Amino acid sequence: VAIAKLDGATVEATILADASLANGGGPVIIAGDGSQRLVSGPTLVVPPSPAEQPNRETTWAAPLTAVSPQVRLASFRNHGQWTIEAYGEQQTVSWQADAGTYPGEPGKITVSPSGDLVVLALRKAFDQFGDDLLAFDGRTGALRWRFALGETAQTLVFSNDGAQLAAVVNDTQQCQSCRRVVLLAAVDGSVSREVSLPAGVLTWEDQYVGLSGNDLWFYGYVAPHETSEFLPAGRHPVGSSCYYERYELTDHPGAPATLKDATGAWADLVRGCKVRAMWSAPGGHVVAFAVTSEVSASVVELVSVP
Repeated sequence: VAIAKLDGATVEATILADASLANGGGPVIIAGDGSQRLVSGPTLVVPPSPAEQPNRETTWAAPLTAVSPQVRLASFRNHGQWTIEAYGEQQTVSWQADAGTYPGEPGKITVSPSGDLVVLALRKAFDQFGDDLLAFDGRTGALRWRFALGETAQTLVFSNDGAQLAAVVNDTQQCQSCRRVVLLAAVDGSVSREVSLPAGVLTWEDQYVGLSGNDLWFYGYVAPHETSEFLPAGRHPVGSSCYYERYELTDHPGAPATLKDATGAWADLVRGCKVRAMWSAPGGHVVAFAVTSEVSASVVELVSVP
């Protein structure tokens, strides 16, 4: 949660991993009245989520370069109950998918930059062999393809041109903190290649991921918080922190670029962890949402992956 200006008022802004930038829009904001708002864009007022109960979760996803679909995944964790609602340009539900047709436990969800595909990681009930990736047509909800990933997708991300989908999985055979990237063709779900990454620093929480050309990057921001009272040192405040890793997806990737390598405008942005969220954008660009003071924020576009 960050602080931003909306219509001249100070609000708390919840930043989605796949936020629409169409028509001058910006990071998606979930307002307190239940509406979904794009900065400088249209307001989408939706009914309460069917998952707004204890042990239930709601996840939003949206395309980067198109107005629709705005996708809501409502799930009941560990009970195999979930529903996808896709809202079209008319701000009404254009299609739905649920556990009745596709039984299993939902995981990550992502939308292609153009909005043509919605991909859900789904684990079959009592299946210990990982996720299936289900690709739905973003306009109609028809199932375009299904791929047995065989492992849990820790991250799903489309390339900035929408041609590829990267599924990042744990690679514990190499090391406990290693990851492997499975690259699939968005058109049919066929695997183009797999790349093993060296051990990384980032955890899977509070993380943004981008795929631009041959560069895969991870950004994480952790807000100020207090440590647990159950730790030996007791409860004490911890300041904000941020992390960045960029890998070149060669056959044998080397050590990643990190914030220590930051230069120019990128170095200015990450100083003091002002960047709260990042997305890949068309043309190899990167868009960053930066909080510049307690009551203001800005959306900054970088012409290349830092």
